[in-house]
Amino acid sequence: MKIQQGASPSVSILIMIAVGLVIGVCTAAIVQGTGLGGRAVALLSGGAAVLVASFLRFKVMRGSHPGGAAEGSLVGTMVIYGLISTVAGGLAGHDIYNLFDARLPALLGAIAGLLSVCVMSIAMITFHEDRRL
Repeated sequence: MKIQQGASPSVSILIMIAVGLVIGVCTAAIVQGTGLGGRAVALLSGGAAVLVASFLRFKVMRGSHPGGAAEGSLVGTMVIYGLISTVAGGLAGHDIYNLFDARLPALLGAIAGLLSVCVMSIAMITFHEDRRL
């Protein structure tokens, strides 16, 4: 599948959002019975979502977009962005979850995963836009 160069940020965001939601829910469902607190579940869900979504995004973008291959040399940058987005998205997701007084751990995982991958997407798009200038 050939992706136009102008569409790549949109495709990148859609891949990360879809995968982030699914992985966040699955991670929260797996760790809900371990006795971990809400913040730990949110951080684990956000971290797993960022890790898996970034990996899949890299694989898809590398195969369909020539500029995606350059991300292989940015491992340190991706790790730092991943850690920041995991903490920011996971803790924000936990606070939003508590704001609505929800009691479903899967919802906590979905919110944390979604917010974490959104922060990661914004960081990577900003990084790539800065390199084009």
